[in-house]
Amino acid sequence: MLSVGLTSIPAKCLERLVSHITSLLTDESQFAYKPNQSTEYALILPIVLLYHIIDVVSEHLNKNANNFVRVLFIDYTSAFNTINPPMSMKKMVSQPGIHSNIINSLYNFLTNQTQTVKTSANTSDLIKDLIRTPQGCIISLWMFSFYVSDMSCQHDNMKYIKYAVKTVVLEFLTATQTSNLQDEGDNLSNCCADNDLLLNSNKNKRINLH
Repeated sequence: MLSVGLTSIPAKCLERLVSHITSLLTDESQFAYKPNQSTEYALILPIVLLYHIIDVVSEHLNKNANNFVRVLFIDYTSAFNTINPPMSMKKMVSQPGIHSNIINSLYNFLTNQTQTVKTSANTSDLIKDLIRTPQGCIISLWMFSFYVSDMSCQHDNMKYIKYAVKTVVLEFLTATQTSNLQDEGDNLSNCCADNDLLLNSNKNKRINLH
C-alpha cells in the first residue's frame, strides 16, 4: 500500500519561507538538498556524486600502484521518522545565522502534528502524529541534512560523502598502513545510537578498491 504524508497548503508555504536556512548549512560533505538547485540538477545529482567518488578514488590509486581504498556504504532505516525534534533544534541553535523564532516555529511544527489516514473509502479518526517528521514534508528533506551535519570522520585519511539518507565513507590507504575503518564504523554506529538513527544492516556494505 502506498502511503504519502500531505501537509496543508499554508503549512507548505510556511516551510518554503524558512527553507532559506539551508544556505547556512556548513557541512561540505553533504551533496543533497542544497539551495538554488534546479529539478534537473537534482535528477542528475546521483550521477554527479558517483563520478565524484570515482574521481577521488582514482586520484589516490594513481599515486602509487600499492595504494588502495576501503569503502563503507551506509544506509539509514526510516531516516525522517527517526529525527528527534529537541535534538534537531539543539543542533540548529549551534548553526550561526538561524533566528530563534524560526527554531521555535519548527519545533512547534514538528511536535504538534496530528494525522488522519484516508483511503478511497474511509477516513480514520484524528490522532496525534507519532512520526518525527512527516513523510513528503518539504522541511523533512533538509532537516535531515542539519541532523547529520555534525557526523564527521575521526581519521585524517578518511572522507565522508553524504547524499540524503545515505553516507559513503572512503578510507585512503597505502600498502604499509593499517585500516581503521572498523573503528570509524563503530564510531559512526555510536553516533547513530546517540542521535536515534537506525542503520539499515541489510544495505550497509564494505568493499576494497585496488
